[in-house]
Amino acid sequence: MAVELYPSKVRLTGRESACFVAREDGEPVQVDAWELSGCGRLRDGVYRSPWLPLVARRYVVTAVTARGHASAEIEVSGEPVWAACVALYFLAVMLACAAGIRYFWPETQSAIPVVSGPALVTLRQGASQQFSSSREVAWPGLPEGRYRANAGAGTTLLFPAGAEAAGDAASVMVSESADVSLQITPGFAVLKPGEKVSFHATPDVAPQSVASERPGDTLTWELTGGGLLVDGEYSAPQEVRKPSVVTVTARMAHPGYATTARVLLLPAHTPALLSPSPGWLLILMAAFCGALGATLHGIRSFVAYVGSRQFVSSWAMWYFALPFVGGMLGPLMFLVFRGNLVSDAQNIDTADWLTVAALAALSGLFADKALDKLKQIVEVVFSVPESLLPHKLAARRTQGAAAPSEPGRRLDSQNQ
Repeated sequence: MAVELYPSKVRLTGRESACFVAREDGEPVQVDAWELSGCGRLRDGVYRSPWLPLVARRYVVTAVTARGHASAEIEVSGEPVWAACVALYFLAVMLACAAGIRYFWPETQSAIPVVSGPALVTLRQGASQQFSSSREVAWPGLPEGRYRANAGAGTTLLFPAGAEAAGDAASVMVSESADVSLQITPGFAVLKPGEKVSFHATPDVAPQSVASERPGDTLTWELTGGGLLVDGEYSAPQEVRKPSVVTVTARMAHPGYATTARVLLLPAHTPALLSPSPGWLLILMAAFCGALGATLHGIRSFVAYVGSRQFVSSWAMWYFALPFVGGMLGPLMFLVFRGNLVSDAQNIDTADWLTVAALAALSGLFADKALDKLKQIVEVVFSVPESLLPHKLAARRTQGAAAPSEPGRRLDSQNQ
């Protein structure tokens, strides 16, 4: 009977060892020399794997005896190193997704009030004013946020912003006069502690007004809230604990016209205000939720393979790519459902934050099924009748359907 090496095959990780024994007919055999085709230490039949193997390798241990040669196989896995790297990566991705969702969640946005300006403006008949806001809002009664005075002198009108920006800081007021306009620039400002802004208010008198009715040049500046105001220059306080709104008013003693601007004060650590429209906010929310769902899928798969000692380091890049796949698949599924391309899900309200978050997270968690659904949509939208296909392509499709057992056809269908 030939000489055999026991064990014939072992699987090791970093800093583990295995002892090999040459036997013939179950009895130990004296080994003259040990040979190793790989990395590690082999002495007297004892093999010790490297400290940090990054890639799975297979080595051969050969025992040279007087009766012949015997070989055994060693598989060194890089599981511990890659397992630690992937685990840390998943932890970092989860924290990043949580921070992103917390940042874009509507409760976070509503904590910072929407400020519109000017808060109060005096307009003569025929003059116009453009109102703007710190965030995009809908203005009921104001096409594109512009108003032209035509209701008559002595009329006062109040225009609240849309429902998504409800609040006193988002409403604007127009006081119409006969011949004089008093407007202020800028209409609103967003400041952090220590920052400054200069306001300017200038009367605009109609050319046909009587000289005796022209207003004087003296303006009185008033401030409601914290900070310092000197001749129209406003300085924010050095310490701001929470978002707040202050008003800066310019008044004329005669004939009593006024105009007001707003200032939004933010703490120093507050991130910059978001300028995208609500649609963009939903897409960003879907990206973070999709990445979070894909990360959850990756953690389940990763723990299962590590626990069963079947993790292969070559699949580590798949785990690293999963959050990016989910981050792109979430917004894509949101757009598909938002565009009503899915006929059996028309009742889903994708304008709701919770619906978008759940849809994107499920798309990332079950990425395979989501991709299959997208494939069905593409086949329906971009289907081409056989009569419109080129002759060779139509014949190839027919031949492929009739003979699916051909290697080329099977390989193509499997890749799809």
